[in-house]
Amino acid sequence: MKKKQYMLVELTRTVHHNLQVSETLIVDFYISNMSILPGLYKIRNEKTSHYIASYSTDRPGDIVRTLSKEENSTLPAFNFEIKPLDGGRFTVTSILTHLHIGIAAGIDDGVPLLWAGEPEPVSFIPADTGIENHYAIRIPPGPLPVERYCYEKDNAREVAVTRNIQEVGGLWILERVD
Repeated sequence: MKKKQYMLVELTRTVHHNLQVSETLIVDFYISNMSILPGLYKIRNEKTSHYIASYSTDRPGDIVRTLSKEENSTLPAFNFEIKPLDGGRFTVTSILTHLHIGIAAGIDDGVPLLWAGEPEPVSFIPADTGIENHYAIRIPPGPLPVERYCYEKDNAREVAVTRNIQEVGGLWILERVD
């Protein structure tokens, strides 16, 4: 659910040499009431209900995988710490491995998302579904100046990237861990 907000913005600009002009504008914009608070979350794919999981054996450069909570594996962890950065971006860090979500294996669509050793700024774009906590996850552009989004590949149990924000399997649900 989004609601319209208004904000007064004062702009000061230099018009000619040292002559400055100040203007006050009323700017309208939409804000989402689905704000993300810092804390621990599980990240579940809306289509498959699989969770992003980190494993005790994961290292930087390994593929980010998904798993259902019922499956047994090499010490999977579903909890991630989400911390805000500037500009509405966040870091997403595995509690188990301290690895970060946010780099792609290449520039093509469909390449895997990889674990990063250093924090990477990701964005959570609210889905236009009217349901709280549904997001597309946008990663840093890398060598291409285009936006790229995470989705779960069909039957692969891995997270991949695409330029299509509406890619099937591209909506993620943030579940707060208390």
